[in-house]
Amino acid sequence: MGMKKTMTDLSAVIASSLETREIDAARLLQYFDQMAFMRVPLRKEEDNAEDDKIWRIVLVNLVTRQEPLALEIWEEITIGRRVGAPQVDVDVSQHNGLELGVSRVHASMRPTKDGLFLYDMGSTNGTYANNVKATADAPLKLKDNDIISFGALKFLVKVVRFPGMKEAEKKRKKDSPG
Repeated sequence: MGMKKTMTDLSAVIASSLETREIDAARLLQYFDQMAFMRVPLRKEEDNAEDDKIWRIVLVNLVTRQEPLALEIWEEITIGRRVGAPQVDVDVSQHNGLELGVSRVHASMRPTKDGLFLYDMGSTNGTYANNVKATADAPLKLKDNDIISFGALKFLVKVVRFPGMKEAEKKRKKDSPG
């Protein structure tokens, strides 16, 4: 009897294959297509998200290898631990956020049509992308396969959808020999 792979299994496979770089991109995208993306920040029905700046990313936990966070980001979001006030859009408490040094309001991500930017919100233990420190004044532009850290909590960033993606694919197909 075949067992169906869970998203937690997927996290373990991705994390263990990072050393070898043997990740089958096509199979990975099939998994991502099956995921339910959480739209953040939560939006009211009357809010109209501008399609030209919606990003879909999957954050794969490289420390605890728990179920990945699938996020559809349409406006600036905050990341941290949901303890008391203020509230954050993405709560990483279930990813051992407290034990791994994540502040209550640790970081933010701001989507634009030109990129997805990572900011530190004055956290105690810092916010990094590929070991480069992000600050409120000097955000970092994220890309596929970046490793981001909130304190000691590390995630692999998988970009599933970005503004202008369809146009970029059309151009790539047109420009490729064949």
